[in-house]
Amino acid sequence: MEVKILENVQKNSVFHTVKKNQTLIEIAKMYNVSTELIKQNNTQFNNLEIGDVLFIPFTNVAIHIVKPLEKLCDIAKKYNVTEEYIKKKNDLNEIFIGLKLYI
Repeated sequence: MEVKILENVQKNSVFHTVKKNQTLIEIAKMYNVSTELIKQNNTQFNNLEIGDVLFIPFTNVAIHIVKPLEKLCDIAKKYNVTEEYIKKKNDLNEIFIGLKLYI
């Protein structure tokens, strides 16, 4: 999935391109936001269609600095999110000590 993080809003939002068979509920779960929040920020869409680009703001953003010996799974557990969520939100391939993660 392609997710573009907006640097100008300090990684507090993303653009999501709707894929085949995706529902609003699935997309909301993917980003840990409500369907209502997505609807409020994308009033131009009455029904989702493949290729629609949705603006998804994150409402509660925490910043986590990776410490020595921390693993992504441990960080995900700490914030009650999935590893995939952290990867997508941070356009992440690997983690390293001192890395600033937006959660």
